[in-house]
Order: sequence, then structure tokens, then C-alpha cells
Amino acid sequence: MKHRVLRCVIIVAVIPLFCNHLLSSRLPRTFLKKAAANIIPTQGFGRTHFIHKFPIQAMQQLGPIRNFSTSTKDSQVIGKPLFSPDDNVRLELRSLIENERKEIKMAAYILNDEAIADELIKASNRGVKIEIIADGTMVGRFSEISRLKEHPGIVVYEYGPNKKAFSSPLMHNKFIICLDNTFKSQDKKGRSLLWTGSCNFTGKAYQTNEENSVIFKGDAVNNYRKQFEKIRQRAEKHKKDNAKKTRKKNASRQRYKNK
Repeated sequence: MKHRVLRCVIIVAVIPLFCNHLLSSRLPRTFLKKAAANIIPTQGFGRTHFIHKFPIQAMQQLGPIRNFSTSTKDSQVIGKPLFSPDDNVRLELRSLIENERKEIKMAAYILNDEAIADELIKASNRGVKIEIIADGTMVGRFSEISRLKEHPGIVVYEYGPNKKAFSSPLMHNKFIICLDNTFKSQDKKGRSLLWTGSCNFTGKAYQTNEENSVIFKGDAVNNYRKQFEKIRQRAEKHKKDNAKKTRKKNASRQRYKNK
């Protein structure tokens, strides 16, 4: 028994020393350099990711890379970029929704902010058409999507090609398209606007996380609108419950909040 314990102690002591020696030598760098030279990247790899000092020969196999950027001449930032938690992002977002007069298209990975959900319901009640694409893995019982998808004037699509799979693709976007908005408009003329950034539609994202949000007008809106239509085709439209079932769900949700 003593010998087994002694062997374990020796192994635990020697392995870190060996690993440190291996990492400090040229062997890993030489090995990785040769391995990288033989990598054949999959189609589309270089369009979304890059590896520092990735071999030029391998990158050339990708062919020309499409430029997705939008010229600053064609798109303009409204106001200034917003940064959480330093700026009042929730207030600006509520104002944006409040100033919409025609249609809102929203892609939301997470939406559990009650105040934003309330603004969307108010907009729907005054005649604004609202479509929301939500990630299927985030449409839980206590998500605000659960309430919004039962509202008669709001259409919700759930994205999830295979929601039960561990590695299911996510609908990780966080953007809002407004098609006739007077937000920060001096002459009160409506224009198409885009809200986007890293910020999820959650209280934590506004109040504690280090996040950014930007509002654009111009060609960027059209680019996002086209992408919204593509994502919508990959999502499933939610079928609304009957009125009795909806009232029961809302009552259960309210009891949970009052605890």
C-alpha cells in the first residue's frame, strides 16, 4: 500500500515538470508548424474565423472572401454608441420601441426583460406589426417570449434545427429592425433604424455586463432585414394556445414572480 502511495506522489510531482520542459522546448512549436502546413480548412472557415500565423498557402485554398462590411458612407450611427453598464441602455431601447409607428422585426437570443416585453406589447396594441425570432433553447417557462408569443398581435418564430441535441446551432443574434421610427429625429420624420450589438435583452446585460449597443440608419438596415428573412425561413412559427390555456400560463407565471 505504501509503495502505491509513493508511486502516485512521484507521478504527481514529475508530470508537471515534464510538461513544463516540453512546453519550453522547440518541440511543440516545430510540431504545430508542420501540422498547420497540412491543414486544409473547410469551406467558409476564413470568412468567420482566423488563426494567428495561419499558413498563407492554406488560406489561399479558401478563394476570395466576400466582404460583408457596410461603408460608413451608406450607414450612419444615430446618437452615440451605448456601453453597459455606464449608459442607460434599457431607457434608450424602450424609447426606440416607443417611437416605432409601423413594424418591428426582432432577433433575440435571450429576452427576459419585463420592461422591454411591456414596450413591445404596447407597440403591438397601437397597431405596430411585430415579428420576433427567438432561440428555441431560450424559450422557457419564465422567459418573456412565453408571454409575447401568446399576444394576438405578435408573431414569434422559434429557431432550433435540433433543439434536443447537445450541440444544436444557436440563433445568437441580438438586433431589432424598425421600419418607420422617429427616435432622435429632429423633424419627426420616420426612417428605418437598426439596433444591434453584443447586448442581450436582459437586465444583467444592461446593468452589470460590459456590453455595447449601436443604432444605425442606412444600408445596414437592409442588410439585416435580408438576413432576418433568411433566419425566419429556418425557424418554426409558434402556434398560439387557446385563451383559457394562455390565462392559466400567465397566472402561473405571475404567482412565481410574486414569491
